[in-house]
Amino acid sequence: MKEIGMLFSGEMVRAILDERKTQTRRPARDCRIDSHGNAWQGNRYFGQDMRGTPHVDRWRKPCDVGDRIYVRETWSYYYFDSDTKKQFYYYKADYPDFEKGFTPEGWDSRPPAAGGDRWYPSIHMPKAAARIWLGVTDVRPERLLDISSHDANCEGFTEAGTHPRAEFLAAWNQLYGYGAAEADPLVWVIEFKQIEVK
Repeated sequence: MKEIGMLFSGEMVRAILDERKTQTRRPARDCRIDSHGNAWQGNRYFGQDMRGTPHVDRWRKPCDVGDRIYVRETWSYYYFDSDTKKQFYYYKADYPDFEKGFTPEGWDSRPPAAGGDRWYPSIHMPKAAARIWLGVTDVRPERLLDISSHDANCEGFTEAGTHPRAEFLAAWNQLYGYGAAEADPLVWVIEFKQIEVK
């Protein structure tokens, strides 16, 4: 079992906390299937089986069933308790209206040594600051456009009155650039369950 950090946007963090998100899709950047139907990962050739199915089962996965994912999200220092030697943090996902002028309670009362009143990007979040831990229940390669409406719901796109699959694909284009979804890239589908929230 290994522990890996994975970046999530504030909206997706809220979906995880609400238990609306139990899947994530990540680009399989080094994986491809050539024009002859052979599987490759980087420079490694895996070919296909006797039925002509690409050997995608031999690709190295980003994680395995049983691994633990700690959610990396936009964060800030709150304060350090010198009695318990414990560091406390703010998480931007908890304050969706922050951009509209809302200020978390205690934001201005933090000691200067706490790191200053600013948000830190999720990519800089240390493991010690992680509050959400997920257990991996399935990992598989898939084409992005194979996503179903049910899977889009499991991705956290569950707002009433919308088409979850279309909303998911629009969000993919927003994140990876215009036309990224239509290119139908190979992705890793990672299914998980929430195992701890601090």
